[in-house]
Amino acid sequence: MDQVQHSEVLCNAIMALISPELYDSGLKAIELIKQGQEMAKPHPHQQQWPSIFIASQVIVNQVTPPHRDSGGCPTHYDLLVSAGTHTKAELSVPELGVHLSYRPGDVVAVCGKVFLHEVADW
Repeated sequence: MDQVQHSEVLCNAIMALISPELYDSGLKAIELIKQGQEMAKPHPHQQQWPSIFIASQVIVNQVTPPHRDSGGCPTHYDLLVSAGTHTKAELSVPELGVHLSYRPGDVVAVCGKVFLHEVADW
């Protein structure tokens, strides 16, 4: 948890800027979890969770074919963060005809349950 804390704080700040209501809802949910009110059973690390998101997923050096994210709510954003040492990658949202830079340090907010998105070979 200590290793990702700084990047999670940055993602929290981005979400607070682009969707304050979603940020507030996530913050309230995580506070309830930390108080033990929304957990089926306690987890030893729940107090250390630094994010307003209830989960994170890491995909390393993989092409991601066009897909929609199965979890979440259609009106909520997923933050897609590119990290690493690659020099060129592109995130595509085919339904919108959008092709975005996806170099290390780029962050893209997308309604991943609604829109197909992909990262092709880089």
